[in-house]
Amino acid sequence: MNKNTFKTLSFLTFLLMIVTISCLEKSNKKYRGLSSGFSDSIRLSKAKKFEFQYDGLSPQTSYFVNCKLKFLEIEHHGELTDRKDQIIFENDSIRTIYSIKETYEENNNEAGKNGNKKTDTIFVTDYKNRSMKTYFNDHLVKDQKITKSSKQEQEFLYRIKMYTEKEYNCGNSKK
Repeated sequence: MNKNTFKTLSFLTFLLMIVTISCLEKSNKKYRGLSSGFSDSIRLSKAKKFEFQYDGLSPQTSYFVNCKLKFLEIEHHGELTDRKDQIIFENDSIRTIYSIKETYEENNNEAGKNGNKKTDTIFVTDYKNRSMKTYFNDHLVKDQKITKSSKQEQEFLYRIKMYTEKEYNCGNSKK
């Protein structure tokens, strides 16, 4: 390889690294905005934090207002993906779900992720307005009306809500 080719390849590699870092930072901006709004809603509602694990594989943090579960955060960790859901309940119904799914590169044919994030996908499901928006690396790629929602996901969330409220016992839990 001659000197000019090496310089060109080095420059292109450097440029690719800058673009990749820039894309990751942008995708984090959208999520930070949603997460900040979720945190602000918790603070403004003066919600009480309650630690309880319905499912040991899905860590959760619950926030109560007037003895009712109002805000819920759930984390899911897979071999090559992580997902965090932030759920807002209104009048005992799911109002909004903010989900971020991070996908990582493989770890050279070994189990687990190597820490290099490949993509961010953010889903905003607004049941009140019957809409779902999907962002891929911080760009809106789909905006659609909800015609049929996942009964399985809703049943799981309502089951978590029911058991968490039962354990909370209006702030009189045994914890």
